[in-house]
Amino acid sequence: MLKEKTIRKFIGISVLTLSLLSGACASGTPPVAKISDVENAIVRARESTAMTYAPLDLKFAEEKLKEAKSLVAQKDYLSASQLLDEALIDAKLAEAKSRSEREKMQTAEMRESIDQMRKEIERKSQGQ
Repeated sequence: MLKEKTIRKFIGISVLTLSLLSGACASGTPPVAKISDVENAIVRARESTAMTYAPLDLKFAEEKLKEAKSLVAQKDYLSASQLLDEALIDAKLAEAKSRSEREKMQTAEMRESIDQMRKEIERKSQGQ
């Protein structure tokens, strides 16, 4: 529950920050740095097994990146920049969801291991 709040807060702050910064790309220059940031975020999401745990969010990020590159080719830098902001958020969300799911699985495995140990201890203590 706490992690979900933290993730939502992070995403909210990211959206606000990226919205404010998107005005900076309205000057008529290609958002090359943003493209690189999104590409890196997608790579990190893939490395965190987002294909398994958050495939839809990862797909959205990849599609928006592709469309933004097309807009850059058409010299529509403002629209491309805004789309790149969305793609970055989608990629970060995919990474966060993936990390959260992996942690849930690890927690479940630990609990199972602890339960097995507890049962073994009880069995041994009853045998004495």
